[in-house]
Amino acid sequence: MYAFVDRPVTSLDRGGRFMVWAIRSWVKSVHEIRCPCTAIGPAFAQGGIIAGLPHFHMFMLVLSRNSLETFRYGQLQCNRVHEHEALVLSLISGIRLSRPTALRSTAALMIEEDAVNDLIDAAVSLGSVVSGAGLLPGLPGPACMNPDSRRQSF
Repeated sequence: MYAFVDRPVTSLDRGGRFMVWAIRSWVKSVHEIRCPCTAIGPAFAQGGIIAGLPHFHMFMLVLSRNSLETFRYGQLQCNRVHEHEALVLSLISGIRLSRPTALRSTAALMIEEDAVNDLIDAAVSLGSVVSGAGLLPGLPGPACMNPDSRRQSF
């Protein structure tokens, strides 16, 4: 998680940038009482990962319904990765390492215990699809932050 938090979104790889956009767009659609799959589906299709859309949707639904705290996400135009976005990116990028115990431990810190398997199943299925298209978020390199711009207000 710490590899992603408070980084410029532009410093992420293509998969990381896509996931941040998808998370924020999904949340925005839900808040506007619009179908999130309709809003983000075209981008999933264009990226060749439409098969991952139901898994992403399930992942976000499980998070929104079963989280142990209120998750906060950035606005679409914000160029910083927020803490909860970093958690999601860490979980999804962790699929690359194929460490089920670590995934379970991370998920258990985020959501109610009875929803952990659902979250992991959705993350693994999503990870499989996005990995095949080269969009599995990778851990970013060294931080490239301006210390004066670490925190931005909205």
